[in-house]
Amino acid sequence: MNKAQLIDAISSKAGLTKADSKKALDAFIETTTEALKGDDKVALVGFGSFSVSKRDARTGRNPQTGSPINIPSKKVIKFKAGSELADSVQLSLINKSIENRTRYICLALENIYQSQNASAVLRSCDCFGIQDVHVIENSNNYTLNPKVVMGASKWLNLYRYNKVSNNTRSCIEKLRELNYRIIATTPHTDLALDELDLTKGKCAFFFGTELKGLSSEVLDCCDEKIKIPMYGFTESFNLSVSAALISNHVVHKLRKSELNWQLEEHEKLELKLNWLIKSTKHGEALWNKFLKEKEKK
Repeated sequence: MNKAQLIDAISSKAGLTKADSKKALDAFIETTTEALKGDDKVALVGFGSFSVSKRDARTGRNPQTGSPINIPSKKVIKFKAGSELADSVQLSLINKSIENRTRYICLALENIYQSQNASAVLRSCDCFGIQDVHVIENSNNYTLNPKVVMGASKWLNLYRYNKVSNNTRSCIEKLRELNYRIIATTPHTDLALDELDLTKGKCAFFFGTELKGLSSEVLDCCDEKIKIPMYGFTESFNLSVSAALISNHVVHKLRKSELNWQLEEHEKLELKLNWLIKSTKHGEALWNKFLKEKEKK
């Protein structure tokens, strides 16, 4: 969902005009970004008026009225709309993570039957800044393993394919629409990981089960097949290790390149809003409350 679609969603849910929806979204984003750049800390209580102290004031805007206000540096700002207290969010960490996020590569997991393996992959994706993970559920349904994923899933975009008979085909078609090259990971190929040419375009890396590997459908229609070089008796790494090794190698290679691997500005704004809501206690409810209050005005 891009910024325009987000504005449409706000307009639809809150019954606001698109102009008012854009003002509400812009005011919220502008306040949390411009006023809190650097190492400042945010405690979201709700949305509306501010409670602030005087110290090295910066200029921001009230998300309710749009009028300029003074906001102190390195202080907690309370978006006050009720008695609920939110978890504190270190916005500097969010800003840092946003700048290191990428959609130049993504991962696709086909029919994984061990939840701990898939959950470990999600954790690795968050660590390496890979934003999108696609999960194909032809016969095995994926369930998050909270002890393994350690909360990483809330920072990612997880796309699940489990509504039609051929979910693998649906996933491949969707990724091709997004201009991804389909890269199959398999030990049965001659092309080593470090030989993959990232300048050819965005890459979606497909991983199969440890027992059977990828389906013939992926292997038959993929753009390239790659392997991780092995020097021992064992044929392959397990799923989570393979995904971590490939992610680490490719992300490191991307960051050293001149490729435009970072998110677009509208993607950063959308993701930042999403993370702020998820990081806030009752964040979704507070966001909806804010929209309803805007509707009354």
